[in-house]
Amino acid sequence: MSRTQPAYVTEETYQSHRSRQDTDIRREFGRQAALIEKGNKQLQVDLTTTFNNKLSNVNGTLSGRVGELSHEVQKRKSEVSQMEGRSFNRSRILPRHTLSSIGIFRSDIGFTLPEYFPPTINDFWKLQFPPQEEKLIYLLRFYQIQGYDQWGQIVDGFDTNPASDI
Repeated sequence: MSRTQPAYVTEETYQSHRSRQDTDIRREFGRQAALIEKGNKQLQVDLTTTFNNKLSNVNGTLSGRVGELSHEVQKRKSEVSQMEGRSFNRSRILPRHTLSSIGIFRSDIGFTLPEYFPPTINDFWKLQFPPQEEKLIYLLRFYQIQGYDQWGQIVDGFDTNPASDI
């Protein structure tokens, strides 16, 4: 049998070998750390983008819903205002009694009150006379009352004087 000669490692060889191993290990750890950091940054970008997209969707949904609720609240406000105005005005009987203006709801502008509303029963009664015709027409248009342009016109075949039937 052949015998091999024992090999001895000098301290200098050992130090050189360990230094190379340390350098290689540090380089590999650095490379792995850079890969992990790059992956973490990409993950953070992806998560941020996903979060912002979902938040934007939620914000859009909530904005739409808040708009719908605002629309409904204005509609209910209009209905309550109309009921209060009608109830209040119904109890007015003397010409000097004040009237409450009644607002309406329009989908394009929301709840609105007329710019002019007769302040008293007497003023409301005066709307039927020619000097007040513009105010009457304004209110008819505001409350979207149709057919007022035909009031007072004679309809063919009908007599507007009920006394002539006798």
